Amino acid sequence: MTTETRTIHVQAYRDKDGQPTCAAEFSQGHVFRFLGSRKFGTQDVCMTNGANVFRRASGPMHGYLVPVEGCPVWSGE
Repeated sequence: MTTETRTIHVQAYRDKDGQPTCAAEFSQGHVFRFLGSRKFGTQDVCMTNGANVFRRASGPMHGYLVPVEGCPVWSGE
């Protein structure tokens, strides 16, 4: 068996203040392709590592998803 390394392109999003987010606008489909859910859609989860994804708790950008620690897209931010 052989292995190969492949590169895939993903769309990354920022909120209105320029902060990294996993989903900018659900209704328009501006959602990271590896964002999933469990518990009947009530818990957002990062499909790259299985960690729960949480929303910002306060401020004008309340509700935007915060990428998990070690996110492969935003870890350099």
